[in-house]
Amino acid sequence: MAVEFQIKNIGTLVYDDTPDNCALLLDTAGHRYEAVTVLSIAPGPIFDTSVRLSPGQKAVGYIVFELPTTAKVATAQFSMDSGFGVDTGRWTLK
Repeated sequence: MAVEFQIKNIGTLVYDDTPDNCALLLDTAGHRYEAVTVLSIAPGPIFDTSVRLSPGQKAVGYIVFELPTTAKVATAQFSMDSGFGVDTGRWTLK
């Protein structure tokens, strides 16, 4: 499954991170799925291994996850600092 994310640096410092490390999918049973590395996908561009954004800049790209076909995805999650950040965004997927 591929999920499109938009990252916008609304802070005052440079954002420099690996978006694949920051994202997770959670299914309705509570299982967590980490991003997998792929070179390209048909729907559009994937994020580079490292994304660097100055304040005010944004980047859009897909993050790809591998999960069983029986899994029912419930939530996408994005945490700064390669998943170790304090602030986490969560979105319900349908």
